[in-house]
Amino acid sequence: SPLAWPLAYHYPVHQLSPHYLPLITPNDPTYLIVYRDWEDEVGFIQINAMTFQLLQFIEQHSEWELEKCLREMAQQIQPVHSEIILQSGLRIIQQLSEKSIVLLN
Repeated sequence: SPLAWPLAYHYPVHQLSPHYLPLITPNDPTYLIVYRDWEDEVGFIQINAMTFQLLQFIEQHSEWELEKCLREMAQQIQPVHSEIILQSGLRIIQQLSEKSIVLLN
């Protein structure tokens, strides 16, 4: 959706407050999707690195069908478990579609 952005941060920015200001950069980045729904409400979802990578891959190959994107990404990541990655990816995309973050044709 043009109203959703996958973002990566060095800090858990969604948890920062006057009471929580980390002094040390965490080992792992924080991945979020910030989105606006059809009622103009802003929300965010914390995602994992794989979901972030999947969304970037789909965006880079927007002319491809979803299944082709998932299969290609699975082959690049771990060809031995490509069917598991494909099924997980389809589930993730379905969940994001229900929130209108990913728009399916």
